[in-house]
Amino acid sequence: MSEVGDTTMMRVSSTTAVSMILGISGVTFATSSALAESALPQLNPVSFSSQIFWLLVSFVILYVIISRVVLPRISQILQRRMRNIDADYSTARKYRREVEMLITEMEELLNRSRQESQKLLRNKYQALQADMTKRQNRIQQEIAVEVGEYEQKIADAKNDALGKMDDMASELIKKCVVMAGGSKPTKTEMKAALEGLKHKA
Repeated sequence: MSEVGDTTMMRVSSTTAVSMILGISGVTFATSSALAESALPQLNPVSFSSQIFWLLVSFVILYVIISRVVLPRISQILQRRMRNIDADYSTARKYRREVEMLITEMEELLNRSRQESQKLLRNKYQALQADMTKRQNRIQQEIAVEVGEYEQKIADAKNDALGKMDDMASELIKKCVVMAGGSKPTKTEMKAALEGLKHKA
């Protein structure tokens, strides 16, 4: 009997617990439904189907707008940027080639000007050297002419002095011979005597 009573009591208690849980859940559901209807209608299960429908409609509209309007504009902007980048890159390469060509031409001009300047300096040096050689030769010729003139003058003065010395020696010999009591010698004798004295000297 005790066991049957215990079993009956357990069933009663379990039934009471289930009833209490269902009651509490019903109260809770009713409370949530009341709150959804009053403050948060989007949480009302009755409007879930319409909410899902309008969500799908909004998503489709948003997808169409993005795929037909936004993405093409973004694609156009990206393509325009790529074209601008390609154009700028092409322009930069063109300017780089022009700069390289200008550098090459400048180097060629510098080498040419260096060669021409060296050639001009060499020609100028050769011209100056030739002019100095001509001047040196002319100065040497002038010096040689002047030296020759001076030598001629010296020779003339020497001959003149020797002639005067011969005359003086002739007069002295004449006086010595006359003073010695001899006859006056002739010019031929005087000349022969002077030549003999020169040879002895």
